[in-house]
Amino acid sequence: MNRFIYLIIWGILGTMLILVPTSAWALNFLPLDLSVEGRIKDLRVEDLNYDGLKDLLVIYIQGLPPKESRWLSIFWQKSDKSFNSTPDQSWEIAQEATVLDTGEISTQFPGRELVFLTNQGVSFCRLRDNQYNPELIPLLSHSVFTAFPEKNNLPVTNFVQDWNQDGQEDIAIMDFGRLVIFLGDGKGNFPERDELKIEIKPFYLGYDPLDKSNDPTKIALFTSTYFFPELNLRDYNGDGHKDLMAIRNDVLYWYAHDKDGKFESSFTKKDFDIQTDEEKREELVNIKMMVEDLNGDGLADVLINKQKTRGLTSLYSLVSIFYHRKNTGISSVPQQIITTEGTASVAMVIRDLNRDGRQDLILPSFEFGLGAVIRYFFTKKIRVSFLVYLMREDGRYPDKPDLEKEIRFKIDLSGQSNLAVIDPDGDYNGDGVNDLVFGTSDDELSIFPGVKDPLKSNRIYEDDPLLRLQINTLGYLIASDLGNKGRSDIILYYPREPKLWSKIKLLLNR
Repeated sequence: MNRFIYLIIWGILGTMLILVPTSAWALNFLPLDLSVEGRIKDLRVEDLNYDGLKDLLVIYIQGLPPKESRWLSIFWQKSDKSFNSTPDQSWEIAQEATVLDTGEISTQFPGRELVFLTNQGVSFCRLRDNQYNPELIPLLSHSVFTAFPEKNNLPVTNFVQDWNQDGQEDIAIMDFGRLVIFLGDGKGNFPERDELKIEIKPFYLGYDPLDKSNDPTKIALFTSTYFFPELNLRDYNGDGHKDLMAIRNDVLYWYAHDKDGKFESSFTKKDFDIQTDEEKREELVNIKMMVEDLNGDGLADVLINKQKTRGLTSLYSLVSIFYHRKNTGISSVPQQIITTEGTASVAMVIRDLNRDGRQDLILPSFEFGLGAVIRYFFTKKIRVSFLVYLMREDGRYPDKPDLEKEIRFKIDLSGQSNLAVIDPDGDYNGDGVNDLVFGTSDDELSIFPGVKDPLKSNRIYEDDPLLRLQINTLGYLIASDLGNKGRSDIILYYPREPKLWSKIKLLLNR
């Protein structure tokens, strides 16, 4: 999901704070300042050496175009649950690397391997004596979808995982027209593979519509873009096994998990076809599909959000919900349609907000139109609202939202540098309930405790913060229990702040 929309959603939830007394918890954070020699692009938290303590893996860029280089650093967590201020190991990433993941190639190797898709297949770096050998070890030779590496980025995605659910990690390679899953035996070997046909959507642009010269000696800039569909591992049919689903717009491809632990080579295609003929001709519709078990019956349901316009200044969306029934499957006609009039976003968030075991629906929206543009120039703010639909006991959402709230965010339309961090996934007081942390200002971070019984109290977060911290909040935030102590720590980094983009701020929960 677009990060801007995600921040908006949880920022609004942070304003749903009803006035109640706050329990007296004492929080104590130890601040640590870490840094690398470059601009941070990504940061991952994982126990890389299997010592029970989570470490930091940082990807960053040194230099400026055209002489930039990609680097990787490791910060090991020490036995006293602290970190060194500078990396314990750093090296330049191999030029042929295109995508990164971590995985357990073999249980005979210590810790987790750094696994790279390259322009020729798969290679990895092995850990030994708490040091990675930067030299890539070839593992699998195969053509790949990501044939050309970026000079200023190394994406991280979860292509190393237990795809066939046999307890061993496998490696999936995205290729043109197919997904190839190499099945691991846990000993560094991949004797079998599972190959699935995947439809790729191409986009080509080979002309300049403003160039009317018709010069036969000139070849216009040619652009080719290929879209690999979103992949989801979900139990689609309620048999207890995770199936593979590929999503593109309003079309779902289902690859069933067979009895041999592989996916069936033939897929079931479900085209929900929610666009009218006019919408298809105009190509002015945005579509987002999600596959989730909404009502807890073990079957995957489908939500499709279609955003369209009325004239130049009005947007609205239709959320079509297709419930999966055990005997009849998913019908081609939605069992429920939720309409949000006025302005809307195609984004959707599914969370069990009131912890009743059913998934609730959040639809963010932001004002769009001439009036909003004029208001921005005068106030530097954009009006944002959201709609929350709490699922009922009958497994349906109400026709009208249970909660509706409006808030204003100060937005720099040239970038995202002035969006304060927001995160709902950390438990900072150790009570087993997730709390909300967000930047109440550019330099203040506040932690609001989650309510223990939201169904009885009819609210999600308390009003008074557990703690207010004076710290720059204009970055990315990760909530993670780094030392397995039952309370979340906070990691902040700032890839969009030039003065801070090499810095990492740790707030260790003591």
